[in-house]
Amino acid sequence: MKTIIGCDAGRYWGLLWVLLFEICSSFDGIQRSQLAEMKVAGFGGKGGVQISTARSKTEQQFAEVTGSKAPIGKLARRCVALAQPEDCLEPHRALLLDYKAFHNANKHHPDAQYLVQTCWGHGCQGTGDRIRGTMFLLRLAIAHKKILLVDWTHPAPLTNFLLPNDIDWTLSGFEPGYFVGHNTLSEADFGAAVYEGRPDAVEKFHATKMHVVTTNQHFYINTMAGVTPVDYIQKLDIGSCYYNFLFKLNSTIVERGELSLRQLYGPSPVDYLAWHWRHFDADWPDEKPVMISHLRATMDCAQKLASEVGVDLEQRRLLLVTDFNIFREFVLEGHLKKVVTLNITAHHIDHQESSSEIFNGIFVDLYIMSHARCMLTSRSGFSKLALWMASDKLRKCHRDMQEDTSNSEPVRDSAAGASSKPCELAAATPKLLTAKGTAAEPWSAHHTSVAGG
Repeated sequence: MKTIIGCDAGRYWGLLWVLLFEICSSFDGIQRSQLAEMKVAGFGGKGGVQISTARSKTEQQFAEVTGSKAPIGKLARRCVALAQPEDCLEPHRALLLDYKAFHNANKHHPDAQYLVQTCWGHGCQGTGDRIRGTMFLLRLAIAHKKILLVDWTHPAPLTNFLLPNDIDWTLSGFEPGYFVGHNTLSEADFGAAVYEGRPDAVEKFHATKMHVVTTNQHFYINTMAGVTPVDYIQKLDIGSCYYNFLFKLNSTIVERGELSLRQLYGPSPVDYLAWHWRHFDADWPDEKPVMISHLRATMDCAQKLASEVGVDLEQRRLLLVTDFNIFREFVLEGHLKKVVTLNITAHHIDHQESSSEIFNGIFVDLYIMSHARCMLTSRSGFSKLALWMASDKLRKCHRDMQEDTSNSEPVRDSAAGASSKPCELAAATPKLLTAKGTAAEPWSAHHTSVAGG
């Protein structure tokens, strides 16, 4: 369900990738199956002025970076949009394909029924929490034949960061306020229908025109009645399928992510390791302590993982993404020779800030994490979101630093064929502390990660 760009120029090389992303993203009116058959050059479609502007700006920057004077259009004609439905495990692949046809045909049908996820103010939780809630509602919408819509306005419209991919979940075509205050189903009946399958509640749910809900429920739970289950062992791969069915990054985020990667590692794509450390500093006003022995154990684990996949951390430093802002500043000042980070100050997405622009950094952090070769993760919704966004290669090469690894199975690197046990860090991992100094809840408990939420 994910759409990527295949191109002679490489996986995401330079600003050419960004331009092609813009071009292919503009053809929303064309079925993805058609895109898989057609070359980018020669397409008609909306957004021509934007594409022209992006082309002019990007050609200039492309020439500055590469020294090439070749027209980008000639390179673009060698690129095609490639759909990846085969990445989805059955029966989820078939479910999503069928739902795509259903959603596209019925979004504005007079008899359509809607399931709407909203964030119209505070209390929506963090980025990973919100996205997993959307994916959970997608499973319900498929099972109960509802049209899924998503509307975040806090702290900014969701489309500032993420755009529809295989279905149009936006409120386009509806009058402003159409879904406000029109719920006719109680939360108790909704819960009874979804989790108990109680006949009278299910009947009410199926009769209601719209149900608007704010949720961060885990997408992979199997306690719902009448919903196709998710294999827990395969939850990351299935989650990636559902995420990419719903979302693609706004091209402004992609462009910033690409510029950041070139700033860190040069103009050509290379393998690098990422480390997401959820420390909760963006959530609470006080800095929380960390033990140096735990930090050293983490670095030792990163070194082992880098060695397994052939990355030299002396030459290509470990990329840190964290909401521990003072530690990020410490790294920026060059105090850790094997660690590098971006000059981004983490903000929790559910907190009120003066400008929504600062939240772009959340999604730039996600972008650069998701393009890593391997990753050290926190038990955090933000880490999981980066893995859902990533390729199969990264989803099979990560270590969760917050899990008790004493009984873990070996982690297999699908590309290199290497198999190794996770780092033995059950008693020596960075401790996530709450404001009161007690051990934080794991990612499965309604806290979300950052670098922003």
